[in-house]
Amino acid sequence: MINITLKKLNKQIIIFLGLSVVNIIFAAIALAFGVIFVINHLLPIIRSGIIESISIGYIIAGGCLAVIGFWWILPSASIMDFITDLQIESYKEKEKSTDEKEIELIIRLLSYYRENDRKINRMIFISRIGGSFFLINGVISSVDVLSKISVSFFPSMYAMQLAAIALMFGWGIVSLIIPRFLKQTAQIWEYRVNKSEEAAKILRNHLETT
Repeated sequence: MINITLKKLNKQIIIFLGLSVVNIIFAAIALAFGVIFVINHLLPIIRSGIIESISIGYIIAGGCLAVIGFWWILPSASIMDFITDLQIESYKEKEKSTDEKEIELIIRLLSYYRENDRKINRMIFISRIGGSFFLINGVISSVDVLSKISVSFFPSMYAMQLAAIALMFGWGIVSLIIPRFLKQTAQIWEYRVNKSEEAAKILRNHLETT
């Protein structure tokens, strides 16, 4: 029974870990694009000395994107660090698990989910948005590449682009699948949190009446 429960816990831990990785990658992409936007539109201003309103707009937008990306990396990495430590500890204790250890893992996950439920819901939202973006970009890129291949004498030169498009589709699908599984996991944790609160309330009432 203990091993079965630990296996379920490990699956839920892996799902949380996957969500953290997805969010870190999306945040890093946002940070990179923001920095590129700022550099590409700031250098011409420095070289020419001419300031255009559209360039200032791009610099501001790029700066905001970079700040948002950097800001979101930190909480995502924090969750990833906690989940990784918990996963390592769970694997170490797998062979010598006890009821006390199982309860400890459940309590730690319950308390962590309770403290970070809003953050986790935001990570689910970002994962869905990022996954949709990758799929849409993959469709647009595939149409463009396939149209070029149909009239090209050297279709093999597009092999790298096709591989990149395949990665886009793969990453987009993964980014959409993880929130679905995590939503189910979140419902499990919400149920457990409610049950733990009910149990604590019953215990408190019992202690007050005795």
